[in-house]
Amino acid sequence: GGGSGGQQQVYEVVGARAVGHLLDGFNTCIFSMGQTGTGKTYTLIGTSEEPGLLPRILERLLGTGRASRRCRISCLELHMDRVRDLLTDDGPSCGAAAERPTPEIRCIPERGVYVSNLNEVSVGDPGAA
Repeated sequence: GGGSGGQQQVYEVVGARAVGHLLDGFNTCIFSMGQTGTGKTYTLIGTSEEPGLLPRILERLLGTGRASRRCRISCLELHMDRVRDLLTDDGPSCGAAAERPTPEIRCIPERGVYVSNLNEVSVGDPGAA
């Protein structure tokens, strides 16, 4: 768990800047890196009592009075040079997983670095995310 003001402090240092870039019309990426158990998920997602970075960013972008805004979200894990789409159901009951193309990190000079075959979810309400 976080200390006093930890999640809010992370938002102020990282999230507010990302929100500014998004509002200026730029794609934005938040990268979290560390060993298992070091708090990456807690920092990004948080809890209902201590929302993490992503819920705070979405609330700022899509909260009250911003009904016309929408954003697209994707989420991936990079582990041992393999990309895993965290918005895809990879469970054993999902037969389509074997047919789905594997996400790959690519670079095209005109577009920059991106991940192909990565699901994006369109969100207009911070609670739906």
